[in-house]
Amino acid sequence: TLTHVTISGNMANRGGGIRLNTSHPTLIHVTIVNNMAIQFGGGMVISSSDPILTNSIIWVNSPESIYIYAGTPIITYSDIEGDTTWAGEGNINYDPLFTNTENDDYTLMEGSPCIDAGIIAIEDMEYCGEAPDMGAYEYITEDCVELSVTQETPLPADYQFNPAFPNPFNPTTTISFSIPHSGITTITAYTLMGRE
Repeated sequence: TLTHVTISGNMANRGGGIRLNTSHPTLIHVTIVNNMAIQFGGGMVISSSDPILTNSIIWVNSPESIYIYAGTPIITYSDIEGDTTWAGEGNINYDPLFTNTENDDYTLMEGSPCIDAGIIAIEDMEYCGEAPDMGAYEYITEDCVELSVTQETPLPADYQFNPAFPNPFNPTTTISFSIPHSGITTITAYTLMGRE
């Protein structure tokens, strides 16, 4: 299962974004964008696979969004670029209006047809608006930011973070820290774009 994942800027002979071969993955809130294949399946190749795709966006992949060699995908509440809208409940074929594709910012702009167009696919999932959005990122309004701020647990006044080691890291790094009292601790990391 892949959730809230962006697959972009890849190139392959077949299946530029992702190639599914004898597998049955579940892809929820996945954005597959700006990938290229030399032969077929710029976004995705399905070969002897039965993937479930929900609340996802497959857009601007060359030569096509999805190429089915063998298998039966179940696609619902997703925005798939192509000649027609994919069969399945809630699917659309509209420009998702990404914020800035030239700088790999695949968040949704205000007015995107993907906002509030998804369905609850993950139990206890938080979302902003009337329904979840399609794609890897939820469109956040000022109202949602205010609602998500809680004052239940005070932050420690005295703490220390040591530099991550190694940095840059691949595939893991160690981040050590200290706080004055032991207990359950949550560390949240954010991208440079401010996404959790």
